[in-house]
Order: sequence, then C-alpha cells, then structure tokens
Amino acid sequence: MDAALNTLLDLALAYIADLRQLNPATGSSLQSFKEQDFKAEIEKSATLLSHTTTRLALSANGKSRETASICETAKQALTHLVATVESVPLGLGRNVTKRLRSATSTVVVSFATLLNTFVEHPRDLEANLRAAGYLTSTGRVWDNCELIKAVPLSNAICCKLAIEADIKIFDDVAAEIQTSLDNSADQAKPIDNDADADVDGGTNDDEGDDDDFDFDFDEPTFIAPEDREIVQQTLKLFNSSKMLLKKFTKILAQTPPSVPATDTIEWMDSLVDKTSALVSQLDEISSVLLISPVDRPGLVESLEAIVELASDMMTASKAHVDTAAATWFGLCGTQLHKVLESVRTM
Repeated sequence: MDAALNTLLDLALAYIADLRQLNPATGSSLQSFKEQDFKAEIEKSATLLSHTTTRLALSANGKSRETASICETAKQALTHLVATVESVPLGLGRNVTKRLRSATSTVVVSFATLLNTFVEHPRDLEANLRAAGYLTSTGRVWDNCELIKAVPLSNAICCKLAIEADIKIFDDVAAEIQTSLDNSADQAKPIDNDADADVDGGTNDDEGDDDDFDFDFDEPTFIAPEDREIVQQTLKLFNSSKMLLKKFTKILAQTPPSVPATDTIEWMDSLVDKTSALVSQLDEISSVLLISPVDRPGLVESLEAIVELASDMMTASKAHVDTAAATWFGLCGTQLHKVLESVRTM
C-alpha cells in the first residue's frame, strides 16, 4: 500500500512542477481546440478525481488492501486532468492559460497533501503542501475540483479578473494613505514626559529598563502639515488611475465570447502586465508618502512612471476600442498629466 501511495505522490509532485510553468510544447493547435470538448473533459476528470479521492481517503485511513487499486484509478484521473489542461493552446491567451494551470496546480497540491498524510515516511514538503489532517485535505480536493470546473475559458474574462484583483490593491493603498491624512487632522496628544515617574516622585535610573523600548508598532501614522497637499494630489492621481483600470475591466467584460484575433489577445495580456507594473509603483509611492518629510523628487519619479504606464495602456488600446472609449481615454490622460504637473510644481 505504501509503495502505491508514494508512487502516486511522486507523480503529483512532478505535475505540480510542470503546471507552474508555461510550456508551449504541450498545447494543442488553436485550430483543433474545441471549447465544448475541453469543458466536458475537465468536468469528467475533475469529478472522477473528487470521487476517487473520497474512496482513497477512506481506504488508506483504514489501511485497506484495496488502496493500491484505488491509487491506480486516482492516477488515471489525475493524469487525464493535467493532460487536458496542458492541451490548452497558448493562442487562447496567456492569462486564461495561466489561470487554468494555477487552478489545476491547486487541485494537485491539495491531493498531494492528502497523500502525504498516509505514507509511512511523510515528505518534508513546502509550506502550502504540509499536512492538515486527512479529512481537511479531502475536503480541499473536493472544493478545488469544483473550482477548476468554473474557470472561465475566456482570456478577456481572465484578464478582467486579474485587473480587478490589482484594483483591490489600489484601494488598500489609497485607504492606508487616506487614514494617515485623517489622523493628521487630529494630531496625537503630546507625550507626558513625567508619565513614567514613580508615584512617590522617584525616578527610574535603570538604563536597561524595558520601558525604554516599549514601542507601539500599531501606532497610527501621520502626514506632516507641509506634506498634506502633495499627498492629496497623489490620491487624486491614484483615483484617476483606478478609474482607468475599471474602464478596462468594462471593455474586457464586453468582449464577444468568440476567440479574438491574435493581436487582440496580446493586447489583453499586455493590459495585465502593465497593471501589475502600476501596482509595483504603488508600493514605492506608499513607502515614500508615509515617511516624513516626503521625498518629493522620489515621489515625482514614481508618479511619472504611473502616468507613463497609463498613457501606454491607453495608446495601445485605441485600436481595440470604440470612439467613445478612445475619447474617454483622452480625457483621462489629460487629467493624469494635470495632476502630475501640479505635484511637480509643489
């Protein structure tokens, strides 16, 4: 029984490594790919793996002789699921391929975690593969098998989902900075330097006293009065950038379900790449803004990078959108440059 479980675990770990990289050699041609057939195969193999996982968990936990034969059934289901996903042509789009492979990897990870609870010598797996009990691990396989069935087979929708996830990061960063601005409106009370004095009027001369190092790491941050205006302008630029990203999600949501032309698919994927680059700039900006005094040259440099990325996205998109959207891009670009110029002159 243990040999069969270990063999299956080795296979699962190999599949995880394969799924984490895009390999054009494994994909079928775009012309031969049939969406309905693909969905049917995913449904069939994911359902079989889910059902077989239940049987395997019960059998292995009870150390049944049937475990080895159930492992063989599980191997077939797992192999078919992975092979089906790896057959997806990259011509469908990088983001839909990435999401499918990621979802499949999650299924296999949960399955490997389950197997690792039953082998005589559990492997020293990475953090997200460590055992969580066979009942919990079995439930995760069920859940993940259902999730993979729901992955949209549309690059436009997958790109939309990726950009929406990054919009949430925009919201979190903006909220953090706004909170610091709000805190600044009601500055903290001055520290009472006598608060630590002994009640009898004595003092504490012990240089090693822990109170000297009693910092509150949850203490709210504040924006200095001289920096408030530049921070407010930065938030305006954040908001304009976020509105642009939301505009792209609406455009992507309206994309026809048929597979777009190659240049359109490449444009969609580029939107996700540039959005990720925008988020990277956000991290730098938030670090600059929350340290007083604000490094203004550094802030301007990061804001210029955001405006440049946003402008590139709008320029590249004009060939893929209608006149109304192109006009909207023009207004958005004007607003972004206006805010940037106001920050430069502060």
